[in-house]
Amino acid sequence: MTVTIPDLPKYLHDFPESFKIQKDPTDPSRLLNVFLPSNFEKFKQFIAKVTDISPEIEYPIKDVNRTFLASPTDSSVINIHGLNAGHQYSIAVFGRIEGDSQLIKEESVIMDPLSLNFHSHGSSILVTHSNITMRTMKPEKALQDTFRVEYVQLDPPKRYPILDVHDIMEQKDVELYLGNLNPGRDYDVMVTSLRNGLPSQPWKGVITTRPLKPGQLLVQEINATCVNFSWILPAESGADRFKIAYGILKDKTDNMIKIEVPYSQQQIELCNRIIPGYPYIFVVIAEKSNQISDASTISHTIKPLPAEELKIVPDFEKGKYRIETILPSKDQSKIDKCLITVSSEKLERMEDVSKIEEFDNEKIRCISYMPLIPGQRYEISAATQSGQSIGTKIFRSLAVDPGFNMKALGLILAENKGILRLEWPPSEVQMLKIKDLWAKIVGKSTQLHLKVDPHIYPTSVSTSAILGSQGLEAQIKDSVRQVETTPSASETSVIVDHLRRGACYKIQMYTVTSSGIVSTNRFEQFLRMSAPIVNLGIEQITKNTAVLKINVVTNQEKQYAVSSDISDCNFNVVVMDTQSTVIYDRTLRMQDSTMPSILLEGLRPFHKYSINSQIICGDSADQICGQKTRVISQLNFETSQDRPGPVQNLSVKALNPYSVQASWQPPALPNGIITHYIINVNPTDPSEKPWTVNVGANLNSGNDKTVEAVVDNLVGGQSYQISSQAVTEAGIGDLPAASDSIRIEMPIMAPPRPASRVEILLNTVRSTDLTIRYNTIMFSTKHGLLTKTAIIVAQVSPDGKTNENWLFDSPNKTLTWGQVQRFDIWPPYVALETPVIGIDTACNEQDPYSICNGKLKPGSGYRFKLRLYTAPNLWTDTLYSDVVVTVL
Repeated sequence: MTVTIPDLPKYLHDFPESFKIQKDPTDPSRLLNVFLPSNFEKFKQFIAKVTDISPEIEYPIKDVNRTFLASPTDSSVINIHGLNAGHQYSIAVFGRIEGDSQLIKEESVIMDPLSLNFHSHGSSILVTHSNITMRTMKPEKALQDTFRVEYVQLDPPKRYPILDVHDIMEQKDVELYLGNLNPGRDYDVMVTSLRNGLPSQPWKGVITTRPLKPGQLLVQEINATCVNFSWILPAESGADRFKIAYGILKDKTDNMIKIEVPYSQQQIELCNRIIPGYPYIFVVIAEKSNQISDASTISHTIKPLPAEELKIVPDFEKGKYRIETILPSKDQSKIDKCLITVSSEKLERMEDVSKIEEFDNEKIRCISYMPLIPGQRYEISAATQSGQSIGTKIFRSLAVDPGFNMKALGLILAENKGILRLEWPPSEVQMLKIKDLWAKIVGKSTQLHLKVDPHIYPTSVSTSAILGSQGLEAQIKDSVRQVETTPSASETSVIVDHLRRGACYKIQMYTVTSSGIVSTNRFEQFLRMSAPIVNLGIEQITKNTAVLKINVVTNQEKQYAVSSDISDCNFNVVVMDTQSTVIYDRTLRMQDSTMPSILLEGLRPFHKYSINSQIICGDSADQICGQKTRVISQLNFETSQDRPGPVQNLSVKALNPYSVQASWQPPALPNGIITHYIINVNPTDPSEKPWTVNVGANLNSGNDKTVEAVVDNLVGGQSYQISSQAVTEAGIGDLPAASDSIRIEMPIMAPPRPASRVEILLNTVRSTDLTIRYNTIMFSTKHGLLTKTAIIVAQVSPDGKTNENWLFDSPNKTLTWGQVQRFDIWPPYVALETPVIGIDTACNEQDPYSICNGKLKPGSGYRFKLRLYTAPNLWTDTLYSDVVVTVL
């Protein structure tokens, strides 16, 4: 059962006063607090019922009824939340006693309205020079009657009337407009929401109007790379500062230079990256707080730098004078074209506008062509221009000098055989063209001067060494020569003679007007005359010497005179052999056409030599004229033959006891053509005579080819001294030194087998002895001298065979007579070196190992042979003789 307030007991009559309903100070627009008494007076619980009683609103803006209880953590207060700003609520507090609720207190509360937030998402503040428009969304479900705007200008201070704007409930957003403001000023703005006269917390902010843009912009050039930039801000506008930006107009890099200056400064000097001739754009902006004005701009082209130099050069190709204006580089200034003005003494005026062009690695210039007259005076001015900006003019007052160009005039300067010749072109058509150019560029009355000046070297130790005393005297005596000519002259060439061969001259060519004005362009060259011609000859050639004849020819052109003085030249001669070894190297000072002969000594016989010679005029260290040489054709000669030198690397080896092979290499100095060689054989035995052997020479072989020859008819065991000599048509060559001679001792062998056998004299055959005979003609000493001979005796059996058993007993020697006595059939044994066999009767009494010519057996058959010895262990036997039977 619900109990109403009048139904409360009397003891609770003052109890509702202990309940307090207050807005929460932390959020008075959305929160309420119901403060409960500390003594509940038998009530178990309190309930706050909230009802939205705001007039003229319906759901969903109007809140639904809600009930709130005390917090479990704090029973002294009921927190009411989720209310809407500006709404009017009925708050009824009930107490519960044993299941019944009694209304204790009821109050009506209007919640504080919410202020607008112009900084929230979707809000905007639009500023112009004289007004401020503020837009934002109203708080959701919030109620208010009026929006009050209070605003003042801060500097200078100015107060504006309060602006009240009534709320239109159907609109979700609010737009506040502040007009009649001053540009570039700060305004303190406060916006408050009102509900039934109850204000919200105000929204506050400082808003700045846009300043006016600066005017009366002016750019004044201070110098070539600095300008003064000024402006004026209207008086009604305020500003804190100015922002300056400038850069080259239409620069693709967009590399603007930016500067900031205070409000008090309305001009500035700008020097950074100001390049003459370029168009610049200058921008200034006024700034107040966070607001900036529209940009004010002005463009200005910096005056280009003036020209650096004016040149007047004759142009033979165009037949006019070329006015060349040298300009600063592109890095220094931008220049589009040049304005050229020429005024003559007769006040004739010529003007020309020429574009720039590059030359010599990014240098720039302007070129104009004008028909000027050589020798006349002109006033010439040149001004640079970039866009519409014109630079400072430069002036020149000058007399135009005559032109000169060797190539354009077809002039040919040549020196030949000591004569200097200047020639005009031979073609008539070409000469007509040259005469026309001469009239336009050089001048009708102008002459061409050719000047030949002998160069005088300063006297010093070095020049004296180069030229010699005669050369220094000759150059002092030499005179200056000058000739004049024009293309209209009858001569097609100009000759300068009486010059010294090999001398240094300064050649100058230039043109001179009738008034004496000399051409700026001229030909200057130091020229050394050509060297004289020298004819060489070689005479009186011997095996070791030759004579070099020198004939100097100074004047080859007989119709012109040439000085015989050639003291500026030296004659160098170098003699080399086939191995490029220098035999003779000498430099002779030349004076005139007489030159002494040169005796070449110390030459080697039958050698080819080359003579390389040249005439050297001047010195390589001369930086003025340099050096000029004439190389003379190489001269070759060959010396006579001589006896050859000793052969090389002689070696001898024995082939057998009677032959040797000798080998050697030809002499290092053959001194001629070797026809053959002679081998000298000298036996050390004084009883033998020496002899020689001729060996032919292979003419096609080189000097390093080994020569070989075999020498026979030597005797084994003998010693020989062997040498070899080369032979040319000049004679037999030298013998080698004694230390180089070859001594060889021939080997020995067993003697050659004789061709015949020993002969038995049948009439001398007896029972125990017999006589044999042999001819010494069959002896040969080819294998060595025979030292002895011996007779070998062998008994034969009845069937004609010899006893070979001794071979097993004594295989390395022949037995003696005493040793064979033990055999029935005597094997071969050595008898005495005597043709009579078996005559020694005392053999039985001698040592059986000693040789003894003992008796033969009677009635026995024997065979005999001869043994020849060259050494005790070297022998050769003849064939056995026929069988002979002794007498019984």
